Amino acid sequence: EGAWGAPLSVPPGVTRGAGATGKPGLVAGGARGIGRAIALELGRRGASVAVGYHPEEIGHNHEEQADEVTADIAASGGQAYAIGCDVRDPASISATVQSVKEHFGSVDILVNNAGITRDRSLAKMSQDEWDAVIETNLSSVFHLTARVLPLMVESGYGRIINISSVVGLHGNYGQANYAAAKAGIVGFTKTAALELARKGVTVNALAPGFLAPQMLPSMPAHAPPRPLHASRCVPPVRPPVLTPRPERAGSGGHRPAGPSGVKRA
Repeated sequence: EGAWGAPLSVPPGVTRGAGATGKPGLVAGGARGIGRAIALELGRRGASVAVGYHPEEIGHNHEEQADEVTADIAASGGQAYAIGCDVRDPASISATVQSVKEHFGSVDILVNNAGITRDRSLAKMSQDEWDAVIETNLSSVFHLTARVLPLMVESGYGRIINISSVVGLHGNYGQANYAAAKAGIVGFTKTAALELARKGVTVNALAPGFLAPQMLPSMPAHAPPRPLHASRCVPPVRPPVLTPRPERAGSGGHRPAGPSGVKRA
């Protein structure tokens, strides 16, 4: 698509803005990269957007980036505000959801995009590096979904989009923690979709390739990302071939007929 935040292409016959106008949404990890692009697109489509960012990550000015996103949405005529949320802290998540409810009345759209990397080979990975990625990338998906779910069920409408990764489908050197978290998102999404469809809440996952420039520099230099063909992302499912089992003589069934249809003695 080019630069982050560029308008997404719309297939012929599809009206831009359909389905999002007036819908309140929360984008976790919406200050940069994929989350930023999603937040901007939701704003263009008429949604009211809460742009979530990590309030205390050292070395990153996520608040300023989130403010830029909300300013861009406002400039295009949309409604948005930035909110700091530590997605590893359930109490912070509860406060964030309550804030969005107070600002917009409810939460109809949730985008679970918060994510970090702590890349290291299995032999050298620490417990802290494992926990940080699992809690940020996977546990946050559960906590955010659990907090917004009562609001969606009450209104009979909800759209939950979870950002996974091709790494969760295929693995990648030095990213056991990241791969485990992203694979967990796929399983979580499938289960939540089955449970919530009857309540008017859809749950889907996206598994992008290596797109965001902010996360690539932290990958091991000796393990550059390999391009993946689309056909490798979701392997085809082939129905099993059922072969009839031949009856054995003396099994209680009819004996097989011999030549010319004459039964064997």
